[in-house]
Amino acid sequence: MPNQQTMECMSPDCSRPFKIARFSNLDTSWERGKIVCPHCGAVMTGPSNFVYLAYPLTEAEEQRFDANKQELQQRDGDGQPAMDD
Repeated sequence: MPNQQTMECMSPDCSRPFKIARFSNLDTSWERGKIVCPHCGAVMTGPSNFVYLAYPLTEAEEQRFDANKQELQQRDGDGQPAMDD
């Protein structure tokens, strides 16, 4: 079963959240360690022993993500998004 989490695009032109599913021990030709934003195509890297599949959040999930991010920023004041599981 894949490990799934939500992350935010690191591109300042995008910054939209998306989900990633992380797979290990796959016999595949897919590039390991490469995470591609499903919104803008920006490439990010993760540990090279995993294959990543990225897909957009639903509109409701993205609204919840944004609301949680604003709440954390108001509480913590650091402006850095946290990854959730």
